[in-house]
Amino acid sequence: MHIQRIFSLLLSAITLLSCETVVDIDLPVEPTRLVVNGFINPDSAVAVRISKSRFVLDRSQAFTLVDDAIVTLFENGLEVTQLTTEGEGWYTSSFRPQAGSEYIIQASASGLEPVEANTEVLPIVVIKALTADSVRRETGTSCFNDDCQPIYSTDYRVQLSLSDPVNQDNFYEVQAYTVVVDSFPVFDDNSDEPTGYDVITYRGEAYLTSDDPVVSSTEFDFGDGAFFGSSLLFTDEIFSGNEYTLNFTSEGSFGGNITRLIIVLRTLSNDQYQYLRTLQLQEYNEGDPFAEVVPVYNNIENGFGIFAGYSADSVVVDID
Repeated sequence: MHIQRIFSLLLSAITLLSCETVVDIDLPVEPTRLVVNGFINPDSAVAVRISKSRFVLDRSQAFTLVDDAIVTLFENGLEVTQLTTEGEGWYTSSFRPQAGSEYIIQASASGLEPVEANTEVLPIVVIKALTADSVRRETGTSCFNDDCQPIYSTDYRVQLSLSDPVNQDNFYEVQAYTVVVDSFPVFDDNSDEPTGYDVITYRGEAYLTSDDPVVSSTEFDFGDGAFFGSSLLFTDEIFSGNEYTLNFTSEGSFGGNITRLIIVLRTLSNDQYQYLRTLQLQEYNEGDPFAEVVPVYNNIENGFGIFAGYSADSVVVDID
């Protein structure tokens, strides 16, 4: 019986193998196109980076950068500047965009189809009021020789008020930065005790969390009505044309002392909002085999990439 059973299993395996069919699929090869990436705003001179697209199965790490393109910028239909190549795919100009204007960028390079994109830089929506209250949060435990002590981080609960312009769809992004002062011991070769301390000051991007309705009503609701990430994206759909106060928490530093909290409110073009929204969704879904594929927004005609405008207001909070 055992021999007969083993023979039956072998026969079944051979049958399955003999039914295997190899199918060759010819994937269409798209032509190489220009890729243009750049964000413009009134506080900075114009800069964009240009490269070439690559085949979807090309696993090389670096894109081919383009340094011989002709790049022209138009403001409200009139040419205002031709960007200069700086190498490594970068093109710059001393021209600074104006809030309330529309812009078109055109780029061409030898052997590739010319590309074009348009966007707008909306007027600044200012931060009308802002408060930041500190709160301690336990983040873990530190143990030495069986002596365990809790580790705390100081977070900041922020309320940001704005007045939304009427009769238009508006798109916003909030980011926070912290200025941190930290010290590190300095040792010499003859002592285990520090001989002094080096003090450094650095600025870092803060992590944000929020359960505010304008944030949790978007695709970024992660199950408990809260959002977390390096920036908050939202629209004026709930408060169009009215004042609104956004509530969120800026997480503190795990080392050093925070001396300043910088809150930035960006008024985005629709292009930049759609790009950032789809980019965040794609990053969130990465590695989930059951998640829907999210293509990142592209507004480059005949090419790929993003060319978008924004304006920004900021408030600096000095921390005692």
